Amino acid sequence: MINPYIPEYGTATTTETYGKQLLITIREDVLASSRYLSSVSLRINIETLETVNNILDRLSRLAVRLDHETIIDLLSRSIVFPILTLLERIRESMEEIGLRIGEHFQVEISRWVDEEVEGWNYLQIKVTLLGSVIDRFVLLKSLISMATQILPQQVRQEVVISVE
Repeated sequence: MINPYIPEYGTATTTETYGKQLLITIREDVLASSRYLSSVSLRINIETLETVNNILDRLSRLAVRLDHETIIDLLSRSIVFPILTLLERIRESMEEIGLRIGEHFQVEISRWVDEEVEGWNYLQIKVTLLGSVIDRFVLLKSLISMATQILPQQVRQEVVISVE
């Protein structure tokens, strides 16, 4: 993601720590190339860093709990943008009925792994109600309808939505 222009230099990836620091990881075998080292600073596009920071900022405002591996997976694929749109729409619709994030509900993003079928795992968006009187089944139906309208077909096949 950081170094998409010159593949012969190897790969560089980004991860985010909760201190809002960007960590750039470079494969060890790539470090042996002085040609790579002399060009590292030229290959990191400031606009890319700003985009990653913006995405991480939005995710941290919309979800209480973020699974580290899931964040990396989202950042490495284009599904992060429709997922962000869905999360923002969830927050907006909950606020329309008087529920506030962190006070009445919270959203978690993680991986749901099917223990019975090897290799089956999905991105899970879990909305947890914090003592609210709203009907969970009505909310789930609403969230599924929202996801159907917002997420492309391919992304919908990779997402599980749950309400607790």
